[in-house]
Amino acid sequence: MSAVNSDSQWNDAEAFVGCRYFPKIDAMRHAITITREAFEQLQRHHRDPVLRREHHNAAVMHVVWHQQFAIAARGSKQIYIPRASISKDGLASLRDKDNQKGYKCRLVWFPRMLLRQMEILESIGHLRTYSSGSLGRPRCEIDEMPVFYRTLRENAAKRPQEISREGLLEVTAPFFPFPINTPRRVMRYLLWERGLSPEYLDIFMGHWRERQEPWSRWSTLDYGDYLETIRGLVPSILRDLGFNESGTTHDA
Repeated sequence: MSAVNSDSQWNDAEAFVGCRYFPKIDAMRHAITITREAFEQLQRHHRDPVLRREHHNAAVMHVVWHQQFAIAARGSKQIYIPRASISKDGLASLRDKDNQKGYKCRLVWFPRMLLRQMEILESIGHLRTYSSGSLGRPRCEIDEMPVFYRTLRENAAKRPQEISREGLLEVTAPFFPFPINTPRRVMRYLLWERGLSPEYLDIFMGHWRERQEPWSRWSTLDYGDYLETIRGLVPSILRDLGFNESGTTHDA
């Protein structure tokens, strides 16, 4: 499709395919390009208060999106998993559909190029992080969530506001007015298109169907085979969408 802009008509077939809230891949790539360029600009000009304010929100959105695609995160209160909560092998626990007991906590994997972007953003962005959670199963506990702050362009003197799910939607509304869980929908389709088995696709999405508990303590899931498969598919999909290791030369 043609380039997406604020004049696009989002109520017609040019904007989405099938389900109303499933964007065409070209629209997704265009939106990712907008946020990636903001992320690159934030790195170059993070010491300039004017330029920093101009690019900050979209730059944060880029890294949040990168993470949401990589782990098929739901639109939950846990908007972001900080770098400190991820192992050296790129593994972390995610509770995006759970109760206080952590029964549906699942294991997720982060590609190296995503970890690098997270490190950069956490060093130059308005982000407060907490040590939280234990890795893997059977349970994890998350007491406090990491907090992103949104830059208020209309009044630089105001203190930044905490970014909520609704705040993230406000950031992307001018160029990508889709629900916060759109990356999850897109990732499911792209993994299916590349031949990921229905069983592994359910595990990746965090689905716990009747009599299936892939991440429970007594599950017979083969961790090694699953992770090897995911590591072979996810990075190439992310690159195809427009995510990369931009900014690896930044010296914080």
